[in-house]
Amino acid sequence: MKRYSGLLMLALVSLVIYTSCLNDKDEATSTTYNDMAVSSFTLGALERTIHTKGSNGQDSTYTVEVTGSNYKFTIDQIGRRIFNTDSLPVNTNVSKVPYTLTTYNSSMPYFEDWEEDDALIPYSSTDSLDFSKPRKLRVYARNSSQYVTYTLTVNVHKEDGDAFEWERMPELTDEARAALDFYYLGKDKAEALGLKYVGHCTAEVYALTEDGTMMVSDDGGLTWEPDDLDSDASLLPTEDLAYAYTNYSEYDQMDYILLIGNRNSELYPDDEESMVWHKLVDYSLTSQPSQWIYMKKEDNNRTQYLPKLECLSLTGYNGKVLAFGRFKDVFFTFESKDSGITWQESTTFAVPNEIDDNAPLKVVVDSEGFIWLIQESVGQYWRGRQKSVAWDVWE
Repeated sequence: MKRYSGLLMLALVSLVIYTSCLNDKDEATSTTYNDMAVSSFTLGALERTIHTKGSNGQDSTYTVEVTGSNYKFTIDQIGRRIFNTDSLPVNTNVSKVPYTLTTYNSSMPYFEDWEEDDALIPYSSTDSLDFSKPRKLRVYARNSSQYVTYTLTVNVHKEDGDAFEWERMPELTDEARAALDFYYLGKDKAEALGLKYVGHCTAEVYALTEDGTMMVSDDGGLTWEPDDLDSDASLLPTEDLAYAYTNYSEYDQMDYILLIGNRNSELYPDDEESMVWHKLVDYSLTSQPSQWIYMKKEDNNRTQYLPKLECLSLTGYNGKVLAFGRFKDVFFTFESKDSGITWQESTTFAVPNEIDDNAPLKVVVDSEGFIWLIQESVGQYWRGRQKSVAWDVWE
């Protein structure tokens, strides 16, 4: 029994020593987990005030909800900054904001109080906070022995992203000249062969023969061949031709091109609408032949077609297609939000009152996001840029 008692005592002493060493090791290890850092910050639902005019012409307002989680926050661990690069819409209320944040290794976040020096506001996932100006955020180590300080800024646009106005310019800028030259890319080669220039996309140039046959060139206008149509060629426009194209969003190597114009007024005096065609062009290695599709009014919304416009210009802009042209001897602007299927008159992009309704009008968009209205015959040059496009260009 004495023998076993001695062994038991030795085991207990060894356990105490091992436990003591283990505790020392735990304490040493825990100090390495005192990293103080924010790992995520997310806004909750916010309110935005919209200003509008009622049917009686009086100003009025209403509120809409902004999904704060759609605006991602960048966490700069070196500079200790937290901010959203994509600013919230103008007139979003950030004076009482629900939010959530997480930290590494259970470090503890506190916001510095604006009202009282050295006072701290502990983080709570159920609270809202005022972010109308930058706030200081302290993140304490788990043992409260030290902390780091972040500056947290919630950015809100100061201007309405849809705001737009025209500015008269004394002449075209280099960017506008380049855009104008690009719009007519391939025109000289088409006209040298007696063809009527239609337009171009990334991989093809288009033109019409004298008898109204659509031709296509895939080598910049050096050689041509008839292009495919899904409808009768008599429905092709031959006057007031305008086109616009954009990269098809689903594929990197596919263009969507829109062609609009009018038929001969003497042959088709009853036409009330513009002739609208479109085509998808795949210029990848696996490209397949494609054809022009006629967009019949009866297949779409009969009340929202594009009327017959003279002196037509067409351009894509900020997710829309804009059509500028004369209707009953006055220039109007129409816009389509569905790639040319339906149209409505645009008040946002309405031409300036000073535009000469009797002079030819060309419209292009330059590399800086400006729409240009060009009437070179009378020396009128106007440009305008939507605020949200300016943000995309410069931010």
